[in-house]
Amino acid sequence: MRDRSSLGTPGQAGLSTRLRFSPRVLVVLALALPFFFCVREAIGAAIWAWHGASYRQVELVLDEVRPNSGSPYAAGHIEPGGEPMGEAVVGKGEGWVLENDPAIAFHPGLRVPIWWSAEAPTVGYGRGRYTNGVMVAKLPKPPGALLALGWSLGALAVVVVGLRALAWVGGTRVYRSEIPLGRE
Repeated sequence: MRDRSSLGTPGQAGLSTRLRFSPRVLVVLALALPFFFCVREAIGAAIWAWHGASYRQVELVLDEVRPNSGSPYAAGHIEPGGEPMGEAVVGKGEGWVLENDPAIAFHPGLRVPIWWSAEAPTVGYGRGRYTNGVMVAKLPKPPGALLALGWSLGALAVVVVGLRALAWVGGTRVYRSEIPLGRE
């Protein structure tokens, strides 16, 4: 280890740096993903629960496929009401299938039952998962307040476990070193 008294003395040029690793970083990184997953699911379930009475089953009538610069979708409208809406599609063979249900092949005039609410906001929470316009085949029964509460308690449990793990790992250091750079 370098004698610090020689730093700044004429003829004793040198530079010292410290490297330090703390295992707390690993704890935070390991718990970040489960926490944000629980929060994401809780937000979606809370919106479904809050607007639960306004959801009804309607039909999405798909009219045509639009390429949309590499993200193709089937444009259509909701019946009753006529509000425009689209559904993602993927190419399969010489035709198109719905991305959220590859068993359904697209054809003009295709009717797909969906959950719809004019009052609920459309929020995406996960790939192909929204709080509005979800296919009934994918979600036979809308989530309720109990599911929102469960995901919220799950997020709280992850925070409690994380704080306990941080307290347990808190004072430990795995690696701490001083590396002298320059002449000795």
